[in-house]
Amino acid sequence: MENLALVIMAAGRGSRFGGLKQLEPVDSYGHRIIDYSVYDAARVGFDRVVFVINREIEADFRKVSDTYPEKYGISVDYAYQEIDILPDGFTCPAGRIKPWGTAHAVACLKGIVNTPFALINADDFYGREALSSIFSFLSQNRAGQPCAMVGYRLENTLSKNGKVSRGVCNIKEGFLTEICERTGIVREGNDVFCDTPSGRIMLDPAATVSVNLWGFTPNIIDECERRFTRFLDENIASDPLCCEFYLPTVISRLIGEGSATVQVLSCEGIWQGITYRADRKGLSAFLSTLTESGEYPRGF
Repeated sequence: MENLALVIMAAGRGSRFGGLKQLEPVDSYGHRIIDYSVYDAARVGFDRVVFVINREIEADFRKVSDTYPEKYGISVDYAYQEIDILPDGFTCPAGRIKPWGTAHAVACLKGIVNTPFALINADDFYGREALSSIFSFLSQNRAGQPCAMVGYRLENTLSKNGKVSRGVCNIKEGFLTEICERTGIVREGNDVFCDTPSGRIMLDPAATVSVNLWGFTPNIIDECERRFTRFLDENIASDPLCCEFYLPTVISRLIGEGSATVQVLSCEGIWQGITYRADRKGLSAFLSTLTESGEYPRGF
């Protein structure tokens, strides 16, 4: 079996959070979410972790991540997502500070990852069960099924402290048929709403959504790299400071073209993350419960 990598996207600037949430302690022992993710990855069988970061945070990030080989027995590598490294013919717009998005992060893995890999966010807690599920998928040689996604119920992925973005999924016979990026999602009472260009709409709280827990073969890297140029052609002039190249958009187009299938692995767990600084309190309480139950040792 090929060595399997866990790729963790960690180049974001945490504008809504107000700081580097990738490195924010989230429990009373000083652990960060990435500590939990790497610990779980090593437990379920991943032997390599690749962080997608930017050079600006590299020194601080390495102080944490360079300890993982000794602590968890897992190798660590880095890929760099920089806003000013663009295809020929393009220059970074003046004033742009926002990364180019999740599909661009995948494109930045070119030459770094050449085996099947799982992909997650640095600021989301997924838990061992979800990572075990995607590891099992990647470990099996599934002819014609190169991709998988762990899907959560929308109502289990919301923040009590503000709006979030999610990829809302359409599924047929266990396979993803379409994924639509929705922004400005918020719960009001028992209802869930999101913002759209034409106004506010209601969403089904039980809808399956993506929180960026994917399993891929390396060909997705080439697809993202190739499609990034087209994305810039279509968007950089009209929205130079804020346009983002979303991975769900690439996946949807691949499915529509008939060049990819994505099996959906369901997860009934509650997603935990820190979109906003106020989310840290709830996440800390949740993790304390897991520690007290013995799921995690106090000093891992």
